[in-house]
Amino acid sequence: QLISIGTSMVSLAWCYSEYHSVRKNMLLDITVSPCSRVTMFLYMLMQIIARLLAFQLFALYWGPGQLYPLIVFVVIHMFLSCILHVFFSEDLFYFRKGRYLKFFHNTLMNAFATIYFHNYLRMDEMPRIGKTLDVDVREEIDAQTPGLHISTFV
Repeated sequence: QLISIGTSMVSLAWCYSEYHSVRKNMLLDITVSPCSRVTMFLYMLMQIIARLLAFQLFALYWGPGQLYPLIVFVVIHMFLSCILHVFFSEDLFYFRKGRYLKFFHNTLMNAFATIYFHNYLRMDEMPRIGKTLDVDVREEIDAQTPGLHISTFV
């Protein structure tokens, strides 16, 4: 079980460092800047370990086996993160256009991802560009242009 936990932490740190490398237009790629990338990976790993230890201490405060306060705390954290994500992202566009499933998917995924780090994950789809574009389609393409995206918090 310890090997499983260790590999999960390492893979999560690697995924976050890869994500941040892509956000920086691959300037932090392991082949371009190995020292910076290893430093960022170690930073992410140490931060994940610190968060997991904080979760453990918080859960142990309530007594052995009492995980309900931790679950309630995480749910409240996700709810507040959803609200902040709506205010600081352009996902409200999907709600206004009636794409409720896409709106809730984006807000919940970002709220879940901010348990470890602040993230602005964009689950974009490739827009369908046809010969005729009306105003609504043009606005949707502008709201979800494919490619690398920089967070609004950078």
